[in-house]
Amino acid sequence: MTSLAIQPASLEVVAVKKKPNDDLGLHIFSSYSGVHIVGGIKIPSPAHKVGRIEEGDEIVQINYQTVVGWGLKKLVNLMKEHPTEILLTCKKRPHHSPLVGSITVLKPYKIPSRKYNSRSQAQRIRNALQ
Repeated sequence: MTSLAIQPASLEVVAVKKKPNDDLGLHIFSSYSGVHIVGGIKIPSPAHKVGRIEEGDEIVQINYQTVVGWGLKKLVNLMKEHPTEILLTCKKRPHHSPLVGSITVLKPYKIPSRKYNSRSQAQRIRNALQ
């Protein structure tokens, strides 16, 4: 009867806006196989102010570019290419529910891509950010 068994991982697109010379405020740990996990968030940083990134989230995409399998240096260089706004697709891990018997229902979500026209993609971003 564990809540982790009935609550799958989900994907969430998070827009982080910052000033050109500001640090994003994320500590990222990368495995040898190229899995990038948020290990910490600096307070107060642009990532902390968004409030939707948590320790343990896996970074799957940066600005719709899949980064799974990349080295940490390549990932950081991609983040530096976008000095004012970065769209992070994060894989959110399930958490234990504090209420006994409560179930959180998550809507299905596809991995974002640039294959859509700009108008429909802009609508998808607005929907994801709500």
